[in-house]
Amino acid sequence: LDIVNRQAEGQASLIEMRPAGETADHWTRMATTQIYRGMADTSFYGKYKAQMRARWTQACDRADVKPFADETVHGYVTHVWLQVCAHNDARKPSEITLFKFIQGREAAYVVQLAFHYQPTKAQLGESLSYLEQVRVCDTRAKDSPCPAEASVHVVEPSPASTP
Repeated sequence: LDIVNRQAEGQASLIEMRPAGETADHWTRMATTQIYRGMADTSFYGKYKAQMRARWTQACDRADVKPFADETVHGYVTHVWLQVCAHNDARKPSEITLFKFIQGREAAYVVQLAFHYQPTKAQLGESLSYLEQVRVCDTRAKDSPCPAEASVHVVEPSPASTP
C-alpha cells in the first residue's frame, strides 16, 4: 500500500494508504492511522466510536457494528470492532472496516483496515492477525516496552517533548 494522504490539524494526525493507482473515490482496500495527541481521557473511545457510528448511519442505507475485543494489552486499553456500511444501490460498494483503538497515556491511536468489497474469511483473519500485532509502546514504562523485533515503534511523547 502507498501513502496517499497525510493530514495534521491541531493535535490530530491521519495517514491513509491505498494500493497503487487507486483513488479516494475508487479504491478496494485502505489502511488509515489516526493519532489524537493529548487525548488521555478514557471517555474518548466512547465518543470516537459513537461519532463513527453516527457518520456511517447517516452515509449508509444499512450500518452495523460488531465488537471483537475490549481488553488491556501491554498496559493499554484496546478495543477492536468491525463496522459495515451497505447501500441499497448495487453500484455503490459496501465498506467493511476493522478498527483498533488504543488508549495511550498521552494520546489515543486508531488503526483502520477497510475493504470496498466483501472480504473473505481468510482476508478478515489476516487483518485481525495484523491488528493483534499493532501496539503502542513506551520506553519509559515497564508494562509497555517496545519489542526488539518491531520494525516500527510508536512511542508516546514525553510531556517535555510535546510542542
